[in-house]
Amino acid sequence: MDKARVLIVEDEDIYRKILCNTLREHGIEVQATDSGEEAWELIKQQRFPVIISDIRLSGNISGMDLLRDAKEL
Repeated sequence: MDKARVLIVEDEDIYRKILCNTLREHGIEVQATDSGEEAWELIKQQRFPVIISDIRLSGNISGMDLLRDAKEL
């Protein structure tokens, strides 16, 4: 059985680390980034069954934009 995979997009270091550590403790494969732009590049390269994103991200891509575009892709 494949390991569950999650993409975390959170620009606050402490929240990103907490989410990553908690999910990894439960055997989930986690990839994380602090920007919508980097997340978009990751999403274009590989599929993530689950994306957890902050709504307000620093940079030009909001969490809502990112999730909408990922769904369309």
